[in-house]
Amino acid sequence: MIFVDYDAITSNALFVKDKIAGKKICAVVKNDAYGHGLVSVAKALADVVDMYAVGSVDEGMALLQFGKPVLVLIPADTTDTTCAILNGLILTLDSIDTAKRVVTCAKALGRVAHVHIKLDSGMSRLGFSKSTLDKSMPILMDSALCVDGVFSHFACADTDKRFTDCQFDLFCSQAGKLQQQLGKSLLKHVANTSAIFIDSRYHLDMVRVGIGLYGYGNTSLIPAKTMCARVVALSCHSKGDIVGYGANFVCNQNTKVAVLDVGYASGLSRQFCSKCIVDINGVRCPSIGSICMGMMMVDATQANVSVGDVVVLFGKSTTWNKHVFMYETLCNTRLK
Repeated sequence: MIFVDYDAITSNALFVKDKIAGKKICAVVKNDAYGHGLVSVAKALADVVDMYAVGSVDEGMALLQFGKPVLVLIPADTTDTTCAILNGLILTLDSIDTAKRVVTCAKALGRVAHVHIKLDSGMSRLGFSKSTLDKSMPILMDSALCVDGVFSHFACADTDKRFTDCQFDLFCSQAGKLQQQLGKSLLKHVANTSAIFIDSRYHLDMVRVGIGLYGYGNTSLIPAKTMCARVVALSCHSKGDIVGYGANFVCNQNTKVAVLDVGYASGLSRQFCSKCIVDINGVRCPSIGSICMGMMMVDATQANVSVGDVVVLFGKSTTWNKHVFMYETLCNTRLK
């Protein structure tokens, strides 16, 4: 059972907006808005954000109804590039090959393609490097392109301020040179959720908030998604008893085990083995043993629990172990 509080998403966006002193805000709603429902999230944010960022042209097409600029973050193939240009989506240019493809499509259509240029400031995933950017200037200055923005992405803003500062300095330097060569001001954006709350210098012209919309990255944010399961069985076990596949959990005391009707088939990664805390009638209880396809086990020794009770796996009332990767969890546990 999955529930999404769209008012919480709106509140989270407003909280971020209050922190960025009038700068623009781009809502990252790629991959079905991290599993929260693409169109529903975009609708909830339509009066708050200035731009949407998506992972594909198909996702971008679904958001045209809201009348906001839509940036496609991942380079598109020829067919999707054509569709994007015809419908006014903003394309990402990450390499000379992508730029050539976009220019070719735009000229074939007799249109101008709106683009943002992605710079690789140190993450080594997508983007023009310092050396390839200079070589690519002739194609980036083609009349078939309208370069509206330039951006990059931080690799570890939440863990390494020194490296993030190095990325930021390199980005600002390269973005400045790009503006000078193009002879125009560009919309500059580099801050993700973590960076927004670390250093206001990173805000530049616009911030891109993703995981923060959904309630993570700052303690003042509200988790928007709640996932629940039901207790389908209860049993009592003695010290030394094994629980679950692989015999990787051994009871260290007399233990009451609750079995829940949820598992990796519902999107819960097996990384959850003995790592997550669930809420059973207001009591925080740890998962134990390996996650099964359709079941998981919980140490319910301290809880007043009966078969049929509803358990909160994650949401506003739970605290997650730091080893559980919430990005993956949210994306995998999608609304049906």
